[in-house]
Amino acid sequence: MRFFLLIIVLFSTELFSQNGSIKLFFEDNVGRRDSVELGANNTATLGIDTSFNEVDVYGTPFDSLDARVIQRDSINFNCLNSSADNQGLNLYFPDNIDSKIDYRPFFVDWNGVGFGVVNDNFEILINAVEYPVKVSADFSDVVGSMIGGGWSKLYLLDGNCNDYDSKELATHLQDSLFILTDSSFNTIVVRFQIHVGIEDYNQPKLSFQLFPNPSQGNITLKFNSFITGEISISDITGQQVFTDDIHHEKYYQTSLNLPSGLYVLHVQTKSNRLTKKLLIKN
Repeated sequence: MRFFLLIIVLFSTELFSQNGSIKLFFEDNVGRRDSVELGANNTATLGIDTSFNEVDVYGTPFDSLDARVIQRDSINFNCLNSSADNQGLNLYFPDNIDSKIDYRPFFVDWNGVGFGVVNDNFEILINAVEYPVKVSADFSDVVGSMIGGGWSKLYLLDGNCNDYDSKELATHLQDSLFILTDSSFNTIVVRFQIHVGIEDYNQPKLSFQLFPNPSQGNITLKFNSFITGEISISDITGQQVFTDDIHHEKYYQTSLNLPSGLYVLHVQTKSNRLTKKLLIKN
């Protein structure tokens, strides 16, 4: 009998993004081994990117121990849209993709937006035959750097995608994160949390209100001080769909002609970068 292990990796960045990756390793009871590699890179794309050696194997048969980073649409979704960790957002992908390597462009995030965009949420599907299966990790590419300056955790979920247990990831190598004894606990959520250094807190703090949100297209931004900078909006794939400049203003209004969906609004000044989720409902 074959069993499936689902792993979701949720990347959440604060203040800025930086390139980095993690590797997860799997070994079953008879010594079979497999691994996946995933992370963020400013030059990556959301789908298959051959420059990072990504290959789509969706639809091919699974081996006896087979780990794949998966992207699923609204029909074929797994725990990525079942777990409470998605904050009730629809984290669906345009296409169904399976790959061993998956790099994506990261969103800069001051307000937890990383949990609400598909770029920063990785779901890994494991086909296993022989249990137990040991799960280990290599975080050496991120731990001790700016991107690994906070803390990271793995959450073991049960078959209903509910949290069961968790462990911190605070070292370069984790030899044994979990021992999966059977298919009863078949999902793991990895939350990679990034925090800023002291120098970032010394920057002037800017805040703003965005309303109405959800919006049919007309939006207003109210800032806590006069600002000069750039306002931009990206869709969930990271593609910029709107940009405009603002010059010494406390209020900004515009009318957007965008399809219904979830977007990310960025405000960039000389010393600040803020981000908010924007939901368009036409």
